[in-house]
Amino acid sequence: MRWCSRSCPSPSWPTTSQRLKFGAEIERSHVRSQYQPYGPEGFYIYMYDGVPYSQYSYSYDLEGNNKRTSAYAQDQWTVGRLTMNLGVRMDRIRGNSPVLDRDVYKPKTAWGPRLGLAFDVTGKGNTVLKGFWGRYYEGPATGFFSGATPGISDYTVASYNEDGTLSDREVLTPAFTFAMEDDIRHPRTDEFNVSFEQQLTQRLRFTASGIYRTNGNFISNTPEGALWSPFAIPNAYTGGTYTGYYWENQEETATNFTIQNVKGYQYRSPDGSVLYTADPERTYKALMFVLSQSFSRNYGFQVSYVLSKAEGNVDNTGYGNWLGGNGFASTWVSPNTALTNNVGELTNSRRHEIKVYASYRIPEIDVMLGLNYLGMSGRPYAPYEQLGFGALNIPSPASRRQVYLAQRGSLRNDFFHSLDLRAEKVFDVSGHRFGLYMDVDNLTNRAGVTSRNTRYPFTTIGGEEVQFGWPTALQTPRQITFGARWSF
Repeated sequence: MRWCSRSCPSPSWPTTSQRLKFGAEIERSHVRSQYQPYGPEGFYIYMYDGVPYSQYSYSYDLEGNNKRTSAYAQDQWTVGRLTMNLGVRMDRIRGNSPVLDRDVYKPKTAWGPRLGLAFDVTGKGNTVLKGFWGRYYEGPATGFFSGATPGISDYTVASYNEDGTLSDREVLTPAFTFAMEDDIRHPRTDEFNVSFEQQLTQRLRFTASGIYRTNGNFISNTPEGALWSPFAIPNAYTGGTYTGYYWENQEETATNFTIQNVKGYQYRSPDGSVLYTADPERTYKALMFVLSQSFSRNYGFQVSYVLSKAEGNVDNTGYGNWLGGNGFASTWVSPNTALTNNVGELTNSRRHEIKVYASYRIPEIDVMLGLNYLGMSGRPYAPYEQLGFGALNIPSPASRRQVYLAQRGSLRNDFFHSLDLRAEKVFDVSGHRFGLYMDVDNLTNRAGVTSRNTRYPFTTIGGEEVQFGWPTALQTPRQITFGARWSF
């Protein structure tokens, strides 16, 4: 046993601290979506040489209530040079139909854990390693369940007789409400990232980050009991063939749709064998490098470069992780669109992205100059053809018959360049600041192609044939804006 006098040094323990946060949220929102595409009378009249020959009608009026109750807790621990953030979030989401006066969308309670770490490598705060993993769930939206609520009308047609009277109205696509999977899970996103931060000088900092993101619990509507017969279809783009799938029992199963988590759904042939098991996926991988210098001594800048790729068989445009619970989803209705050439690089995948921002103050005349440059890879695309109803026995919408002729994302639009400038002069008058500025967007007036016709061999726009690959959109031309602002 060791005995010490008062001069004996005390043991050294790491400095620790803790910070706890918690809270709750309640959301209630009402959404009403109305669609009357055929004017106040509710129908369109089609004419030939001025003589009406048919009348089409379709509309919908959908209502839904979103309900969300959430709770969260986060605990931050600091032990020496290591800081840990431990958290969890709970979301209970419901979709209610005021017409039916009941909840129609009742996913399992969503639990989202999060873990973050930050380590001060040198103990001086100038070199830091960070890591994070977290699970996030989509917010509530009527798009998940509106197909299971009433309000959609039949899509109908009636023909004009020779005496000008109408024949009996024929239903082209019947209106029906979808079933809802009992054990449904709300869509989610998992993200993992790591980063390294280095303070190079008092004003200059460098950051390198890696990001990996996946999505799951995709929701869509799929036909229960549908049977598909595979057959060969000539591929006019490649010169070979691809496999098409004919809906053998369409009349019996056309209204047997269920809103469900798509993963694991099976497409079957008439003999009962499994043709394909749905496995929706979307991943995002990126490396990001940022060099920034804070504004001082009349100038500052930031330069970044991102190398990334988004791929899978669920596109990254528009609707996040829900794929059309309102009944207009197309991809997962049949193996034609779910399987054929459907895996590849997604529409908003920008392989390379460069950003430069710089600002400089001219001291002699007190004018601030700003420069912005954005350069990024063009969006990927692939040719598709739109088959007729008879070819696949799939009724409207036509997007359910749009089949890729080559791998998704195998072609790419032009690399995008844009250089923007700003000049501003500020006057101080008795505590008030008046600014005069000029913005120049797309200084070089570059007319890069941002999108092309992807339908093969052509589509019709404004009555004109537009061949596959022809440009359909260009960069916005050079634009100069003069303005003034007053701040106090």
